[in-house]
Amino acid sequence: HLFLGTHQDNMDDMARKGKWSVEQKTEIVLANLRGEAGVSELARKHGIATSQLHTWKAEFLAAGQAALGSVEGKAEAKQLE
Repeated sequence: HLFLGTHQDNMDDMARKGKWSVEQKTEIVLANLRGEAGVSELARKHGIATSQLHTWKAEFLAAGQAALGSVEGKAEAKQLE
């Protein structure tokens, strides 16, 4: 569990345990996609491997693509009605 402490204490605790919430992963990935920071900088800041961030980013983008595909499929089906 996270404890009351500094932001860095909480980040260090999560890095050791390897437990990141969906919201935290999303914010880190979005920071990269928005161009706020590079992969190396974000990985270093949050105490994760660059490969982990690349994995989260790929999963995020794949999920978004799948969601858009399902929306397009529903829209096409609706047009056929």
